Amino acid sequence: MVGAGGLGCPVLTTIVSAGVGRVGIVDFDVVSLSNLHRQWIYTEKQVGRPKAECAAEFLRARNSDCEVSVFNMAINSNNVFDIISRFDLVVDASDNFTTRFLLNDACCLADKPLIFGAVYRNEGQVSLFNYSKEQNKCGPNYRDVLPVKPNNNVIPDCEIAGVLPTITGIIGNMQAAEVIMTILGKPQLNGWMAMVSQSGLEVSLVKIEKDPKNPISNLKKTHDLQSTLNLIDKTLNSLEAMIQECTVLDLKQMFDNGEYFTLIDVRENDEFEVAHMNGKLIPLSEIQDRWSEIPKEGKVVIHCRSGVRSANVIQFLSDQHGYTNLINLKGGILAWSAEIDPSVPKY
Repeated sequence: MVGAGGLGCPVLTTIVSAGVGRVGIVDFDVVSLSNLHRQWIYTEKQVGRPKAECAAEFLRARNSDCEVSVFNMAINSNNVFDIISRFDLVVDASDNFTTRFLLNDACCLADKPLIFGAVYRNEGQVSLFNYSKEQNKCGPNYRDVLPVKPNNNVIPDCEIAGVLPTITGIIGNMQAAEVIMTILGKPQLNGWMAMVSQSGLEVSLVKIEKDPKNPISNLKKTHDLQSTLNLIDKTLNSLEAMIQECTVLDLKQMFDNGEYFTLIDVRENDEFEVAHMNGKLIPLSEIQDRWSEIPKEGKVVIHCRSGVRSANVIQFLSDQHGYTNLINLKGGILAWSAEIDPSVPKY
């Protein structure tokens, strides 16, 4: 279990209560008062103490038969193999791209299934990576979704962006369910990503296709996993995903100047019915089938609710279909409502 925060708390509580026999908790952070609303296994009296230790105490009190190991440290390329080699499954409940890509690449090299989860405000994603019952035939991994590691500051953390405590519970319990089903040999999200929007109580399943150009999948497995991981870190992760952005003020000026451009809305249908900016609707859940409707010439601005899904769409279209003319609307329709047009409903 990498991360004992908003996602880690529900995952750990559920799987230990369900009878998982051995759990390792990796987290270098301490309990913070401002996080207690979503990290509910901790108390005010534990503020300032290491999360991993406090979580272990809580879990041992719930299930004394479960062996809980504490790794009060940051996971990195030097210790990742030593830690994950002791366990059958790895759960990613981290909050930054560096850790997500490290876990993905290490699990692929070490043949460890990885249960992925991520949240942003009132949205979240869950998937199972690198799983297969057949030897040397692993399922899709994180680099099939996002080939190159973006800068960590592309998406602000929960302290800056804010997050509903209920969405961390929803996503964390979905991860826990996938842990249990994977242990039973009946995984539900192998090759699929669940996209969850709490605002509309909506779950969309997006098919993850294995990318033949995915470098981690094509690497030859060697006994020297550490050297291979170091090579990946130097060559692949040093590349930055450059996504062109514009602000809502820039977009308003484009409208006011009568500038010709295409506006694409990648939210879902129910969101469009609540609020829209007269863009062409191509939901994220349909983007793999309808990507060709987006022009490759001229200026194209892509937006979603907050700017996260649209950035992912641009990354996908750039990597998979060679687009070079896409611009992400920073802050999405929420920023447009807040800064430009208050008549556009917030949701």
